[in-house]
Amino acid sequence: MRALSVIPLIALSACTFDVKCGGSTGGMTVNEEEVEAALAQAIGPDASIECKEGVKPAPGARVPCKVVLAGQTYTIEAVLTTASASTGKFQYVIHLDGRPMVIAPRMESSLARVLEQRHGERPELACGATLQALPADGVVRCAMTVGPTQATLVAKITDDLDVDSMTFEPPLLARNTVVELVLPTLREKLGATVELSCATPAMFPRPADGVLRCEAVDGDQRKPIAIEIDAELTVQRWELVE
Repeated sequence: MRALSVIPLIALSACTFDVKCGGSTGGMTVNEEEVEAALAQAIGPDASIECKEGVKPAPGARVPCKVVLAGQTYTIEAVLTTASASTGKFQYVIHLDGRPMVIAPRMESSLARVLEQRHGERPELACGATLQALPADGVVRCAMTVGPTQATLVAKITDDLDVDSMTFEPPLLARNTVVELVLPTLREKLGATVELSCATPAMFPRPADGVLRCEAVDGDQRKPIAIEIDAELTVQRWELVE
């Protein structure tokens, strides 16, 4: 049977803004007020944001912004990428210390939503400072609590701020995935109306002995079964327990 791996992809939305005429430099310049508004929406209402005016719009141009949040001051840059042919708006990415900037609350919400959709329970995530530069290796570590289970979520994030993969330390099993893997063969042997009930949290570490104990339920009948799981989190087999 296949391994119980989970590798979702999450796109974090890009930002766009318009240009404006005039200003102290004259000609077309970046509309810094739109940049400030977009950053405020992304970071949150508690942030004080001021961006430089008069920046000429061109791919690669940088709009410096000062962000004050929770008593800390950050100097970030909105780096222009391309202009949309249909809307005329420029796209940009946000950099902190020369690297793509991660907004922890947004990332926590996106990752928690995916895990909830997949496993049926929304975890609590704490991914560090509200604003942080994406590490060079793209690895962000978040403390995760889901029910009684505590673990570290390790997210690999690309420079485009797509979450490429997620793993857990220690490695975790997902109850829903165990059921999906075992139930078809369980029904082949015990009947089409059988359900599999495992009294575990939505996500949990491999049992110390490598055996997950569940029940095959068919109406009022309940039969204990043992599911063998190897160190790679692969379901090997299951058997009825007499």
